[in-house]
Amino acid sequence: MSSISASRSDPLPLARDRFDRAWHTVLTFQGPHIFAILRALWYKANVSTRERNGTPSFFLPLAVAASDLTGGKPKERRKRDGMRPYELVFIVAPQQDDEKVQAQIDTVTKRIAGYGGEVTKLSIWGKRKLAYPIKKFREGHYVVVQMQMPAEAVKQLDRDLLISENVIRHLIVRLDEE
Repeated sequence: MSSISASRSDPLPLARDRFDRAWHTVLTFQGPHIFAILRALWYKANVSTRERNGTPSFFLPLAVAASDLTGGKPKERRKRDGMRPYELVFIVAPQQDDEKVQAQIDTVTKRIAGYGGEVTKLSIWGKRKLAYPIKKFREGHYVVVQMQMPAEAVKQLDRDLLISENVIRHLIVRLDEE
């Protein structure tokens, strides 16, 4: 066996591999900020080297810096139970009286519960003027629902709201998990 060949305990090939991956990330970044990235990589490499009591290592800090700039490891986004926070805003047709609007709200909340979600907050904004006509309506009853739902159930709820004749417009937005 040659003394030049790398063994598992030799950290240099691992550092070179990380450097190659980091450099590939930098080179595939197509944009006007390439020099800013290179400057940041150089600065991060020098600072990291000084922080390790002057140990001369260029490859590893560069790889670490590149992973810092590209976001590093993906963050765990989902909660363990698969529930995500969403906000639903929907507008009920203006010719509906308060009882029918409340019936529509109850229908939507029952569907959310039926799909395995739960309503965390419900706000009824009341009848408001629309910014522009929607389906020849100039007013509508606004309702805002904050909920926790599985991601797969959102498409089904979206489809149900599209089919509903009383709902003239709706929007479902995923909120930031805090």
